Amino acid sequence: MNYWLLFIPALTAFTGWFTVRLLGWLLFHPKAPATFAGIRIQGLYYRNQQALATQISAAMASDFSMQAIREKISNPENLELAMPLIREQLDEFFRTRLVKDLPYVAPFLGEKTIQSLKDLFIRELTT
Repeated sequence: MNYWLLFIPALTAFTGWFTVRLLGWLLFHPKAPATFAGIRIQGLYYRNQQALATQISAAMASDFSMQAIREKISNPENLELAMPLIREQLDEFFRTRLVKDLPYVAPFLGEKTIQSLKDLFIRELTT
C-alpha cells in the first residue's frame, strides 16, 4: 500500500483551513489602517464599510418596500395560508395569556365568548 496517499486528505484539510483563515483575516483585520513597508493594509470590510452599508440599505429598501409588504399581507391566498396559525394564536391568547394577565376577566370568558371573540377578530382580518 502506498502510505503517501494518506497524506493527501491531511494536505487538503490543511489547505482548506489555511485558505479560510487567510480569507477571514483579509476581510476583517486589521480594523484600523496599518502601514508596513510603505504599503497600507486594512481589512476589506472596514475599508469599504460605508459603501457596503449604502448598497445593502438600497437593496433592502427595494426588496422590502411598505407597498410590497401591504400587498403580500392583503393577498387573500396568503391570508388563507396564515389562517390556521392565526386561529391557533388567538385561541392561545384568549385561553392562556389573557386569563394570566387579567385574572378578573377569566370568569367572563366561557367557551362561547372565546369563540365569538375569535370569530370577530377573524372577520375583521378578512374584511
